[in-house]
Amino acid sequence: MRDKLAAQAQVRADLLDARAEAVLCPIGIYEIERGAFAGLGGAFLALNTHQFVKNMSAGRGFIALAAMIFGKWNPAGALAACLLFGYAEAVQMGLQGQAVPTQFVQMIPYVLTMVALVGVIGRARPPAASGKPY
Repeated sequence: MRDKLAAQAQVRADLLDARAEAVLCPIGIYEIERGAFAGLGGAFLALNTHQFVKNMSAGRGFIALAAMIFGKWNPAGALAACLLFGYAEAVQMGLQGQAVPTQFVQMIPYVLTMVALVGVIGRARPPAASGKPY
């Protein structure tokens, strides 16, 4: 575990498990917190466009997953990757309407994401416990 908060939650869950008590509480609280932050992100996206339209995320979930991989599952690295990909999105928005064709301009964040994943980071291994139930 690289995250201090996640390590503390795991220790609490292990202690409760050793005493044969309900383990769901400490881990469940963090799961609810993660869901709330995801909901806030979705609400911001919907409120930012002032309406809900189909495919409004436009591949940003892929970029978010790429940011976690690019940051090597470290919150600080993921923050740096999000800033880089956000800058690419801002450049893309700034170049729209210029002499460059719109289709090429709209590809900038996605091309940067693929280049970052394929060419820059090499091999990033996910946490060993990722995807495994407690």
